[in-house]
Amino acid sequence: MTDHIPSQPTEPRHTVLLVDDQTVVGEMVRRILRAAGESGFHFCSSAESALDMVRQFRPTVILQDLSMPDVDGLELLDRYQKDVALKDIPVIVLSGKEDPQVKAVAFARGASDYIVKLPDPAELVARVRRHSLGYIHLLQCRRGEQALRDAERTARQAAEEASRANRAKSVFLANMGHELRTPLNSIIGYAEVLKALPELSTEATRAVEQIAMAGADLTHLIERILHVSQIDGEPDQVEPADFDLSRLLDEVSVAFQARCAHKGLEWSLDTAKNVGTVRGDPAMLRQVLVQLLDNAVKFTPSGHVRLTVAVVGEGESHRFDVDDSGPGISPEQRHGLLEALQQGDEAKAEVVTKGGLGSGLSLGRNLVVAMGGRLEIDGAPGGGTRVTFHLPLASGPSGTPQEGTVGDRSETEEPLPHVGLPEDLAAALEQALATRSMTDLKKCITRVGRLGPAGHQLAVRLRELAAQFDLDAIASLLRETST
Repeated sequence: MTDHIPSQPTEPRHTVLLVDDQTVVGEMVRRILRAAGESGFHFCSSAESALDMVRQFRPTVILQDLSMPDVDGLELLDRYQKDVALKDIPVIVLSGKEDPQVKAVAFARGASDYIVKLPDPAELVARVRRHSLGYIHLLQCRRGEQALRDAERTARQAAEEASRANRAKSVFLANMGHELRTPLNSIIGYAEVLKALPELSTEATRAVEQIAMAGADLTHLIERILHVSQIDGEPDQVEPADFDLSRLLDEVSVAFQARCAHKGLEWSLDTAKNVGTVRGDPAMLRQVLVQLLDNAVKFTPSGHVRLTVAVVGEGESHRFDVDDSGPGISPEQRHGLLEALQQGDEAKAEVVTKGGLGSGLSLGRNLVVAMGGRLEIDGAPGGGTRVTFHLPLASGPSGTPQEGTVGDRSETEEPLPHVGLPEDLAAALEQALATRSMTDLKKCITRVGRLGPAGHQLAVRLRELAAQFDLDAIASLLRETST
């Protein structure tokens, strides 16, 4: 054997098991592999011991003699294939003659290669290395796939844990908000009663007004905390309905006109004449406007706050502009203002002095995007701020009920069936109506929709009434269907 066989440059990774009843063949193969630098070699002269040795040494390639005295080599191929742990190990069949028919049978029963023994040493080493490397690569791929599956499972578990923690946080904040708002509502209500008493002195009236204002501010802060809990998650599902946009704007205007007057700011609402009935999510739109206008009022020490609404194109889109004469923002601050709970240094100082959380723009943007719109910020230091958002609110016939809306329900639909509301859900609905919290009300309606077919029917009707902000009708419908 004078042929030069190149040796491996590194430690051998191949493990060869030769199954042959001829010891001389085993010694020849061992010498050929050693000359090539392949020292991982094992020899088995008994077919009955072959399976045990394969399981013990886990070779990366098997050299299998076809003619064994006790068990046929083809039978061994079948045994390898039946063992899940062994069936992928490549098997090179060694035969004493070239026989196409035997070759075909061997390949059909799982052989990876077929050579007539003994071939040229260089050929034998090349075939052993090729099949052995292929099997090693297969094992590496499987280990990589398993590692990937393990990583995905770990990531899913982490995501589930984070989701559970987030839900627990939301439940805690909701419960905290409920516990705080209940006594606050009583304080504010009694303050209003006291303000109406004619026998109160001027000084006492001012003190009662301070109590009412402090209670209102704390209630507002609680609402902002609850809004913050929504920023990291997905916004509520958009629930489109036909509604009167001009009416919604008037209701928002009344609230902020009073707030601006209390702070000494000039308030104005400029609405295009063709603003009327549109289709969209009125509760979510109201929340966006409240968030943005609240920010404008809070961070404007003097001057004005203005809301402008215009119809774009043929009525397929609407543009909303919230302008203020506050300190303005620098270009560097614009991006941060749209990130959850991030603001510029001056804005942070404003937050500290005014007790806000600075989440209005971030939450407003999330809601606008959820409704299919976009939000932009413009302004300059000392020149005020303008927040603009566009929404695809398609215009409908102004001033007339749309087909299938609340306006014609009473005469065209049968009464809803009885729905047994769980005690906690009934209490949550009562609290949402009492506090006029559309966000809490929408969450409760979603839960109602999960109470079987009757609950689904009731939820559909409740959503329609919520779109019209008819809370009295919602309360009446709940009494009718739950008693």
